[in-house]
Amino acid sequence: MEPMHEFLMEETYGAVFQFPPEIVEVYSRIVLTIVAADGIISPEEWRYVNAYARAMGVPEEIRGRWPKTDFSKTNLEEDVRTFWRLIGTPNYAFIYDAIKIASADGFAPEERAAVMRAVKAVGIPTHLVNQVEKLLDLERTARAMRVALLYPEPTLFHDPTKFHSGA
Repeated sequence: MEPMHEFLMEETYGAVFQFPPEIVEVYSRIVLTIVAADGIISPEEWRYVNAYARAMGVPEEIRGRWPKTDFSKTNLEEDVRTFWRLIGTPNYAFIYDAIKIASADGFAPEERAAVMRAVKAVGIPTHLVNQVEKLLDLERTARAMRVALLYPEPTLFHDPTKFHSGA
């Protein structure tokens, strides 16, 4: 894993070691199954998931399989149980990543229902989903505040249609 990947993994999740491909595979299947629960992975969601996965160091071999996968045919509940078994401890990061990516085009009720199915499968209290949603709202607000404070006017490097949008 390159240093940037290591930094981002530690900064985001507190993880200092690279996850083996088997864990990355099942984790990404969980996240994308949730994101696809509304019947489509939108261009905005694909853009976000691919950029995020590259930044996190997900191998191209794994990322390349995603567009060819029918996520409506995966077993979300079994994948979450498998992920917990492989990682060896309760873990809520998939909730965060799934909601963050699914929210790229608006967090659909079907996507939220898929999150709830996943958390139920491993006994995660549902109030944790609400806490993750609040965390993501805080992060979006902090980002918008940071951009507005640091760049009160768009520069040549900003897309004026997205400037200060919180996106």
